[in-house]
Amino acid sequence: MEKQSRILLMVFIIITTTTTISRYMAEGSIIGVNWGRQTSHRLIPSMVMDLLLQNNIRHLKLFSASENVLKALSGGEIAITITMPNENLQHVFSRDLAAYYLQERVRKYQNQNVNIRYLHIGNEPFSKLSHEVLFPNVVSTLRYIQETLIRNGYENVTATTPHYTDVLMPGIKKAIRG
Repeated sequence: MEKQSRILLMVFIIITTTTTISRYMAEGSIIGVNWGRQTSHRLIPSMVMDLLLQNNIRHLKLFSASENVLKALSGGEIAITITMPNENLQHVFSRDLAAYYLQERVRKYQNQNVNIRYLHIGNEPFSKLSHEVLFPNVVSTLRYIQETLIRNGYENVTATTPHYTDVLMPGIKKAIRG
């Protein structure tokens, strides 16, 4: 009897989850996955790709975009977000260096049919946990990257900076328009 109850509960959970996901997918919502590789047991990139495709996940944010991971993601079926680590922000301090970074991290893999759509400049660099010393580097790096994206024809790639909730001002209920 207990075994039947467990099975019924599992079936209920699976049906509910599938229905919920299907409803959100029908409404145009996006389900994506964050993938960091600082673990004791690294996942095999080709297996991760198969897992994502089998579960109809079409968006992936990479915290460390290594060559073997990006090669496994070729095929263009998954929209990729690459994160420029905070420690790299200080190295992109000119348009030439921004162009080099984009060539090595974006264009090279787009030519191999990797669907890179977004470039996150830093990992929540404005957070109070990240030290304010990164602030000037983030703004200039984002500016150089954005100018280089526009100038060199990366029309399908958007650069932005992810934020942690601690940058929001407490007590503000509605966003300011303007």
